[in-house]
Amino acid sequence: MPTLKSRAAMLSWVLLAVACPAIADEPAATAAVAAPVQAKEAAEAAAISVATLEARLAQAGKDFTLLDVRTAEEFAAGHVPGARNIPVAELEARIAELAAARDRDLVVYCRTGRRAALALQILAANGFRRLLHLEGDMQGWSASARRIEVTDHAASSAQ
Repeated sequence: MPTLKSRAAMLSWVLLAVACPAIADEPAATAAVAAPVQAKEAAEAAAISVATLEARLAQAGKDFTLLDVRTAEEFAAGHVPGARNIPVAELEARIAELAAARDRDLVVYCRTGRRAALALQILAANGFRRLLHLEGDMQGWSASARRIEVTDHAASSAQ
C-alpha cells in the first residue's frame, strides 16, 4: 500500500498533467509565466537614481530621452518634467518615433516598474542599447517630492 507521501506525489503529478494543457491556453497564465523572463531581461538595463535623473534634467543640452510608458491619462495627471509619453501598449507601433534616441541614453519609467520592464524588453529587441530604468519609477519620483508636470490630456494623447 502506498504511503501518504507517495500518494501525495502521485496526486501532484496527476493534477499537473491535467492542469498544464489548460494553462497553456490561458493568456493570463502565459503572461504570468513570461513575467519573470521580462523582469530578468529588464534587469540588464542600468538603473538611474531619482537624484541623478534630476541632476541630468537640470543640465543644459539634454543628451538623453526620457520616456514615460504609462497611459495618456496617467501621463496627463502628472509626469517627470521633460518626459515624452508612449504607452507601452503602443510602443511597438510607435518605435520609429524614438529613432533619434537610438544612439543616446533612453530613460524609461512607468508607475511601479512592470510596464517599464516590458518596454525595456521591446526597446532592446529593437536595437536600443543605452537603456536606463528610473529607480522607483513614478512612485519613487513622487515620493521624493520632486517636481511633477501636469498636462492637458488632449495635448498628451496627441504626442
